[in-house]
Formats: sequence, structure tokens, C-alpha cells
Amino acid sequence: MPLHAQENIPDPATAPDAAFGTADSPAPITERFAAPRMSRAERLAQVLPADTELQTFESGNETYYALIQLANAAESHGSILILPDIVSGEIWVEQSAHMRHYLADHGWTVLVMEMPLPAPPPIPERTLPLRVDPPVASDSAAPEPAADAGLTAAPEISSEPQPAPEPLPPYAQRISQRIGNGLEELRLRDTNAEEREVIIAIGSSAGWAADYIQQMPEQSRPSLLIIDPRPSRSAEQPDLLTSITSLRSLIIDLYHTPQPGQPVVTPDARQRQQAARRSAHPDYHQARISGSARGWNNPWLSRQVRGKLKRHLLDPHESDEYSEGIAPTEQRPPGRNPFSMDL
Repeated sequence: MPLHAQENIPDPATAPDAAFGTADSPAPITERFAAPRMSRAERLAQVLPADTELQTFESGNETYYALIQLANAAESHGSILILPDIVSGEIWVEQSAHMRHYLADHGWTVLVMEMPLPAPPPIPERTLPLRVDPPVASDSAAPEPAADAGLTAAPEISSEPQPAPEPLPPYAQRISQRIGNGLEELRLRDTNAEEREVIIAIGSSAGWAADYIQQMPEQSRPSLLIIDPRPSRSAEQPDLLTSITSLRSLIIDLYHTPQPGQPVVTPDARQRQQAARRSAHPDYHQARISGSARGWNNPWLSRQVRGKLKRHLLDPHESDEYSEGIAPTEQRPPGRNPFSMDL
């Protein structure tokens, strides 16, 4: 390297430390600001698309949310209330994402209601005696100081008792209130909601939805579409078989064939079908969800749900290509995807 290239390099021993500064030139002060804490509503709004509305509901000291997707049509077919699986927890938004948009694009006003988590099971009482070791006496222990040794005791910290949080209503009442709020909100958003109302209950929400519809007046009962119904962790969950035998409104029962290692749902589906036949249900329809795609947030399931609603609710006397839950197997010309036309 030429010598003139090193003329401007200061000597490390005599150069001032720019990072720590000197007495004549102190180092610049770097301020750090804590990131603002976001509320749960703000976190949900960040992950939602612009055309999805976030609705907040408050009941006592409980706050919960709903997602509203308006129908992309001049006149909607009706309204759909989607109840996610209760055990889904925080993924209820992702669980219903594709179905929410797909049904709205095909003329339905959709509301997805957040479901409450059941209370954890109580901790069992202790039955064994608690073992306590006796204190060990030591001869070399220092004597306790006298009371007049000039030591002052630490002042006691007095704090006012905090008010106990308001207890939540019973679990069944909380679920009924959320279903009622969802149906009422849909009627405010869509004038055709009362003409065609549908409740789509996924997983452990099926029993609660069927029990709620059973308690409604017969002339205003919505249709029910259940997907993979299964028991809930709550002991208060109503019996789905009893509700199926007593309901006389439209019931569409869809279920997946379980994969190896998963709970077998086929006997439960057979029991539901047999219960509907014994009670001579006039409008009960059951079908297996076909296709290799699994999960509740996939395009094929959304298409089958729309096909079932079209066949049994919109056009009862017309057949639908995808309403029987059978995946198309015919060969198509190169370059055409049979599953991409409605995605």
C-alpha cells in the first residue's frame, strides 16, 4: 500500500474514543423506546385482509370477537354463521379463512364467531398426608437479638384488597349468547338473512349448535350443517344424537374418513344416520368428505359445503356436480385444472 494512503489514519493510542467520548466531546446519547403493547383486537386486525370486518362483543367482563364477510353480490342468498371447533383456540381465524371468503364470493353473508374455551378440570384434592420435617436444633446457633437492642422492625406493607373478578356465567349460557349475538348481527347486516339462515358447526361445536336450534321456535329455525362432529371437553355438552332425532329442519352431516392413528369417526357417523332414520327425519343428509386434502381450511371442503347448500337449500330439485361429495375422476385436456375454476 502506498505511504500517502496511511496519512489520515489516527494513532490508536492518541485518538479519542468516539464510542465512549471524552471530557471535551461526550458520546451521543442513544435513547431506547419500548415497543407499544398491542391489544388483541389490534393483533387480529393485522392478520385480517382489508375486506374482512372485525366485530367486538362484550358481555360483562368478557370480550370476544367475530369476523364478518359481506356477500359479493347485489342480492345475497342468505346468511351463514360459522362456529369453529371449540378446541381450536387461537387458530379459529385460520381454520375458517378459505370457507369464509369462498362462500362470500358466491353470494353468502358470512360471520365467524369466536367460541369460548371450556374451564379446565378442577385439581383433585390431596388425599395423602403432607410430610413436614422437624426443625434441626443446633448448639452453635446465634442467640436472637433482644427487643431493646435498638433494632427497629420493618414496617408492614398495607395494601387494600383487590376486588375479586366477576365470575363468568355458566359455559352453556356463554355459548348460547354468542350464537344468538351472531344470528342477530347477521340479520342487521343482511335483509335476506331471515329467509335463509345456516349455522355451520365444526368439530365440538356441532352439539351446541343443534341444541340451540332445538330451543328456537320451529318457524324461525335455521338450517344446520355439521362438519366432523365430535364430543367436547366440557361435560355440559348436549347429546348430538338426541338433537338430531328431535330437529325437523334441514341437517347436512359431513365427515372425513380418519387417517391411520386418528380417532375413528365412522361408527359415530353411522349412529347419527341410524338415529335420523329411526326418527323418520324428513330432511337429514349425510355424506363423506372426499378428496385427499385434509383439514378444515382447504378449497375442496369449501366447494363441497357450497354444493350441499346449493342442492338442498337453494335448488332442492336440481342436481349439483359436487354435491354428492365425489371428487371428479374424469380426464381433462392438458392445461385445465378441475379444482382451479372456483378457487
